[in-house]
Amino acid sequence: MNTEFYQTILDGTECFTLKTQYKNAKFVGKGSYGVVVSAYDTQNDRFVAIKKIKCIDPTLGKYWFRELTLLKSSKNRHTVALLDVFTPAKSGEIMEDFYIVMEYMENTLHDVLLRSHEQLALIIYQLLIALKELHQGNIIHRDVKPSNIGIRSDYTLKLLDFGMAREKSADNSRMTSGVQTLIYRAPEILLNTSYDYKVDIWSLGCIFAELLTGEQLFKERHEFHQLTDIMRITGTPNERFISKLPASTQKIFKNCEGQKMENLIPDDSIKMENINSDRNELARDLLSKFLQFDPEDRISFEDALQHEYFEETGASEYYNRLEIDIFGGEKLELSNFPQISQQTSDIPSSLTDWRKVIYEEINI
Repeated sequence: MNTEFYQTILDGTECFTLKTQYKNAKFVGKGSYGVVVSAYDTQNDRFVAIKKIKCIDPTLGKYWFRELTLLKSSKNRHTVALLDVFTPAKSGEIMEDFYIVMEYMENTLHDVLLRSHEQLALIIYQLLIALKELHQGNIIHRDVKPSNIGIRSDYTLKLLDFGMAREKSADNSRMTSGVQTLIYRAPEILLNTSYDYKVDIWSLGCIFAELLTGEQLFKERHEFHQLTDIMRITGTPNERFISKLPASTQKIFKNCEGQKMENLIPDDSIKMENINSDRNELARDLLSKFLQFDPEDRISFEDALQHEYFEETGASEYYNRLEIDIFGGEKLELSNFPQISQQTSDIPSSLTDWRKVIYEEINI
């Protein structure tokens, strides 16, 4: 049976060619390499999010392919679910765009005002579990930020936008440095060194500080300024870390003491009702462990989940109840995430070839 499509103009200039089952499309925003709209799925009686990806730049082919294959393979309860994928094109050679249909999240973390440590701790606890499960599948998200975290009214959340995600290289070889939104970017990426899942922990630390105070920890500036701003907080990295850098890079480091967490995040800057100094101190302690310049010193997911902040606020206990009430107590097995680099290593870099490969993936 032939699928029927219709065209609609959104955000003034963006033309979407959608299946007729998706009605009342409304512009939501722009993600990594795509434009996102919401729509009503008349066939399944639900709201959905639809991401349009334009296939016009061959250098981005691997990112389109990674996001599509990762979403198709993921069964992670904290990863947004893929509901449909389609293209109006009749063949890969002429495919100019394709559409990824995902479950709709009412808000992102960017839109939510948290009023208590209990709410904040539950958010951070879930993020730790979400990222831990992703990394156990050998995937680094590489763009963790508030607008890429969907949240519902019951405070359950899901990771969104996997355009930057990739699998960790088995030999720890150097990966792309131009990833992560600048104000959430880890020092090792700024310095163009090898990195692993700890870059996502750094981003989580930046988000934690932002949710505590209601203000971004860093201001959007140049990469070099970002690095100096980080050192004003963390201090100069240790000799072990510096010694691994090229001699030319080592010269940029000056002796900097950094700030104590109680000065960086004083009690009067924490935007929570019913201020509790003990919980504030626990939050600062956890934050200091997230924001370690040297990734070897940065806290692991396992250790972070055991931090006293989550016990004191009841987050771990409440999450266990959520598992029963919302997830039915089901312990999901980790997905077999595709080894994306291996899958795409032999694919030529031409735009036509990328279109053909993605078209085949859509129609599997």
